[in-house]
Amino acid sequence: MLKILAGVMALVMLTSCTAIDKVTSFVISIAEDAAPIINMDPEMSVSASDNLSANEDSPFSLQLHVADDDLQYGDRLTFSAVQLPSWLYLTLDGVLEGTPENGDVGTHEVQVRVTDLSGESDELSLTIVVKNTNDAPIVLAGPLGFATEDMLYEQQLEYEDIDLIHGDELKFSAVNLPEWLKLTPEGLLTGTPSNADVGVHELVVQAIDKGKLTAEQSYTIEVKNVNDSPSFITK
Repeated sequence: MLKILAGVMALVMLTSCTAIDKVTSFVISIAEDAAPIINMDPEMSVSASDNLSANEDSPFSLQLHVADDDLQYGDRLTFSAVQLPSWLYLTLDGVLEGTPENGDVGTHEVQVRVTDLSGESDELSLTIVVKNTNDAPIVLAGPLGFATEDMLYEQQLEYEDIDLIHGDELKFSAVNLPEWLKLTPEGLLTGTPSNADVGVHELVVQAIDKGKLTAEQSYTIEVKNVNDSPSFITK
């Protein structure tokens, strides 16, 4: 009679009530309990080759890298944003995406969190620099009013350049001006028309920024007549 007694250290004992007249060989397989799975904290990082700078008006994308030894045992990760600029969002797959605009140029602090099924988490802080992209200036087509014969005329041209806050500079130049009118590099029209200048004049000006982007604008200005006293002509 064969008895297998389960005990500590998987002890196997054989007992028999009769004399043993032969030897039988056999193999007993005992399944060992799988080692317990100890949850490991996920660790989040970015690669040294990842680009942490973005360009204005261009799509930005950054994949976050996570090391978690428990993924092979069915662990799952959830990404969440702790601190993000308004132009940037975090996808479910841990990708930072967005397209910054001119107002987003500068340095942005980013903080994201990854959490596994057991609640273990890791946080990562990043600094993303948005670089400026030069935008063309705009010279506004506002009315120039009118000039009066023999009187000083001055008019500051109106313009827009959203890159001025980033150190851009504008210079104005004349493409077409009447002889009595001058244009300063700052966009000031000035001059004193004479009687011969009475009438309507066409003018074209140009603005150029530091990045050599230009804008042109056409205007019409009228010189009004002033009555002149008659005078005798002597021979």
